[in-house]
Amino acid sequence: MITMPVVAASTVPAWTPKLVRRWIIALVCLGAVVVAVLGVRLRDADSRGTPDPGGRTLASLRTAERGVPAGVSAIRPRGREPQWDACDGESGSAGWTPAFYSVAFRSQLAAEDVAGVSTQQLQRAGWVFRDQIDGPTGPTLRFARTLPDGDVASLELTAAAPDQDGSRLWQVTASAPPEAVRSSSC
Repeated sequence: MITMPVVAASTVPAWTPKLVRRWIIALVCLGAVVVAVLGVRLRDADSRGTPDPGGRTLASLRTAERGVPAGVSAIRPRGREPQWDACDGESGSAGWTPAFYSVAFRSQLAAEDVAGVSTQQLQRAGWVFRDQIDGPTGPTLRFARTLPDGDVASLELTAAAPDQDGSRLWQVTASAPPEAVRSSSC
């Protein structure tokens, strides 16, 4: 005798108009949430502004390298575009940090010679000498420069105490405010 297999009734629910409506409502709600979240993120990004359009500010700060005399060793340049930051827990403190560019070098030249050569080279690059502070480790020379957006960048040439071999480590550091919402200091 031949037996026929028994086919069970389908356990998949039928797509009734009520079920279709529920799926459509769920998908519309999900889409609305996604659009709202993206809108808030785009609005926040736009309200932050652009801190350094086209890299102009950082390019201007890179002229700090001109303060390095010829024939020195161990040049270590580093720069950083403005970063979005906020003080933890402080309302209204969010904003862009300043851009900076820094170069360290070591020289056997006398502090007065480095200061003189560096000042001439920085002035040719558009930096204006402001003042000099004589500290216990050596001089700190301060300069300023007006940026294309009208803000003022600052630069310091700072000497460390001489090493036993007579060489001295120098640091040239330039910084400038961002062209957008500025962070408050914490």
